[in-house]
Amino acid sequence: MENWRLIVDGPASGVENMATDEALLAVAGEERPALPVLRLYAWASPTVSVGYLQKVADLAGAGLPVVRRITGGRALLHDMELTYSVVADARSPLFAAGIAGSYGEISRCIADALRAAGVTAEFTAGGSAADELRRGACFGSATRFEVLADGKKIVASAQRRLRGAFLQHGSILMGADEAVNERLFGPGVAERMNSVGAYSSISADALGRLVVERFSRSLGARFAPSALTEREREVKEALAAEKLSDPEKSLTPPELLTS
Repeated sequence: MENWRLIVDGPASGVENMATDEALLAVAGEERPALPVLRLYAWASPTVSVGYLQKVADLAGAGLPVVRRITGGRALLHDMELTYSVVADARSPLFAAGIAGSYGEISRCIADALRAAGVTAEFTAGGSAADELRRGACFGSATRFEVLADGKKIVASAQRRLRGAFLQHGSILMGADEAVNERLFGPGVAERMNSVGAYSSISADALGRLVVERFSRSLGARFAPSALTEREREVKEALAAEKLSDPEKSLTPPELLTS
């Protein structure tokens, strides 16, 4: 068994959520070996996140808060979902097989939790990154290493590596506002999405407990409830202030990785 930190956060703004994930990655890159972290969280209001190569201004007319992720991929509406993030040392034996290997380990745990909730979920390694970049919405197509339910995307995940550590975070759809998704990303996108609510009445909190149980069972993780450390809070607050003052901010400032 390996010791992990478990952070369960209530609903927060997009800026706070993305600053928290980014801070966990930044500090893990500073303080190796760091304990792996599984974070489960929610959003205070419907919010659009964009990948780090996209412009926040591209979604400025969405009528919703827009925030940039440190990870790549396309725009994503965060609304009725359970969001997870994993931060760990990329050199850990558990994740030593590179991006594909770590995606596989984490996504299989998510798929296992969904199946335990009654969802006909499966992990797939089909598609390509190029396919994703040609689409306007993250849930618009299945790319590499995704979790599908009846051939439709039910989990959207992305990964970023920084100074020997990695962050993978993703949205597990509990439900979907088809009208809003199609207004944001165009007609037909809702037809390629699936959600937990189509199979089960399980709550996001209960699904989160299944996710923790599957990580524990499959990865040998021994979880201890945790909060952000003082250093993580410091970095998070600096990042949140930066994102609020400059919404196009895309990368962790170097000074936050070297101080």
